[in-house]
Amino acid sequence: MKLRLRTTNTLFNKEISSEINYVERLKKLGFEFETDKWGSWTINDDKKVFIEINSFKDLTDFIKEWGDVILNEDTIQIYDGYNE
Repeated sequence: MKLRLRTTNTLFNKEISSEINYVERLKKLGFEFETDKWGSWTINDDKKVFIEINSFKDLTDFIKEWGDVILNEDTIQIYDGYNE
């Protein structure tokens, strides 16, 4: 099943090493980033990222690597920040 991949957090600080590493991991999934006027990275939401999840094992492997997720019928969202 092809799902759109999103993150709850869309703003990352370039001066925090753990966020730099996290952004690099997200880039490997296909996310693209822009630099805002304050020098932070923001996810370019115009570039849609998709992932194939074809089994429950695929889903649990993804969760083991990325942590909690929010799942609906066509989107999987990495729960890495505040979500309203």
